[in-house]
Order: sequence, then structure tokens, then C-alpha cells
Amino acid sequence: MSAFSSEAAWIFLAVLAVLGGTALCKYSKSPGLVRWAVCLTGLWGGAYLLSLSFFCGLMLFSLSCFLVYTYLPGQQLLPVDQKAVLVTGGDSGIGHALCKYLDELGFTVFAGVLDENGPGAEELRKTSSPRLLVLQLDITNPAQIKDALSKVVEKVQDRGGVPMEFMAAYGSSKAALTMFSSVMRRELSKWGVKVAVIQPGGFQT
Repeated sequence: MSAFSSEAAWIFLAVLAVLGGTALCKYSKSPGLVRWAVCLTGLWGGAYLLSLSFFCGLMLFSLSCFLVYTYLPGQQLLPVDQKAVLVTGGDSGIGHALCKYLDELGFTVFAGVLDENGPGAEELRKTSSPRLLVLQLDITNPAQIKDALSKVVEKVQDRGGVPMEFMAAYGSSKAALTMFSSVMRRELSKWGVKVAVIQPGGFQT
């Protein structure tokens, strides 16, 4: 009786499909890892069908899937290029650690602190990259909030509308929408209607 017609072969192929499908789902957005999983699937499946016993083939394939699933990274982090984040409470504790971590990842970090000349702020300046900007920001102080907002806007306002070659129509339409929204904000404010424009930057859709 051939391997394909035996009960053991069908059980093996079923397990092969389940484990292989699991690996492919995990690495569906990582083409290199998908090829890895497919190669291992074909390797152990072919080894069983050609020479190895059901038990040996199943054990080898299960081990390979376990190693791939456990030790290789899954979906990669989203790109952080030209992304900015504002963190409050950057003087110490979780906020301080978060500022450092996001800076290491590549974000442009606005670190709001209670004392811009304090030890926490000075440590951020010394240990972080030039992308990190320390802001005097007490969230209970309206004047400091307004001042911090102006600094953030000054640094990131162009990120949603960077001029690019061969994108004149796209850029002009975005500029028109921004101005249209600004005009509508003024016209509708008397009725309490608020108009806002969100420019998150480039991202894949």
C-alpha cells in the first residue's frame, strides 16, 4: 500500500496542514518568513513521504514549526519615520522612561516636563537624540499648554503637506482642503460648530 493511501499518511497530512497554516497566518505579512515556513513544510513532508516513518516525520515537522513560531519574529513594527508623539510627565517615572523608549524607536518626541531645567529634563537632553524636544508643560496651566502647542505645531506642521515632485494636484488639493476647513471653522464658530483638520502623515492604506 502506498504512503498516500495509508491512514498514517492522511493523519500526517492533516497535521501538516494545521501547523503549516498556523505558521503562514502568523507570518503572512513577512514574505521572507513565509518562504521559510513553506520550505520547512515541503522538506519534512517530502522526507516522510519518501523515506521516514510517520512518527519521525511528524516529530521533525512539529519541531521545525515550533522553532519557527517561537524564535523568529512575527509581524514587524509599523515604520516610525516622520512620526511625532507628545508625552506628558517626562520628568520622571513612566513618562520619563517612555520618552527614552520612543526616542530609541525613532519617533520625534515632545517631552512635556514640569521643570524644563530640572534633573529629569537635563537627563533627557543628555541621553536622547536631537529628535527629542523638552517642553515646559504643566497640563494645569493654560498658558504653558498654548506655548507648548505653538512649538509642536511649528515643528510638525509641514509633515502632512511636504511638496513632492509630480504631486502638484495632490498637494494643491490638500492645501485647498486645509484653507477651506480654516474658513469654515471661523464661519461656523458662532453656532458652536468646531472644524478640525487631522494630518497624520503618510501611511499605507
